[in-house]
Amino acid sequence: MSRQKHLVLDDDVHEILKERKELTGSSIKDIGNSVLRASIESVFLGDIVARVLIDKGLVSAEDLELALQEAAAKLQANHATLKVPIETTKKGTLISGSLETRQLFRRSDGAFQVLESWTRDSRGLPMEAHRHDADEFFIVLQGRILVTMAGVPHTMRPLNILQVPRSIVHSVKPIGADCHLLVVLVPAVPEYFGS
Repeated sequence: MSRQKHLVLDDDVHEILKERKELTGSSIKDIGNSVLRASIESVFLGDIVARVLIDKGLVSAEDLELALQEAAAKLQANHATLKVPIETTKKGTLISGSLETRQLFRRSDGAFQVLESWTRDSRGLPMEAHRHDADEFFIVLQGRILVTMAGVPHTMRPLNILQVPRSIVHSVKPIGADCHLLVVLVPAVPEYFGS
């Protein structure tokens, strides 16, 4: 007789797995196993490569440690300046991925701003991972979007609201051609001023 083994997961992880199941059509077990295998393999692969380099005398343990510290510092520096690539259209709207955005309101002192975003094409391209020095609130009016925040995906539907705290790396991807949402930034973010 085979005994079943189960991981005890937090409620938010179960919710994310359910959302991914609905989005992909895969079972929760398959999604969970895939994510765990990828994570484990990634960690082990780095450890194995490091051990091979040291064993072959290509690098010392001290040099490897210094290289890891330097890589961590570069990663931190890159995250500190992650800005979303935005293109301004002739009509003054902003384009990033498959989303088009316009500023609806900005308080004169820059305390906050309100943006409107919608799907501009059917390619489903995300706004690339970025961060701002502002809290960001997504309010879905129509359709669905996928917000990945600090590596954790959140599928949002109409009337869902999600806060992305300041300095958290996130990306936004429309799911389907009918996405329409409001975005509130506190304080205002100059990249989104438009014209």
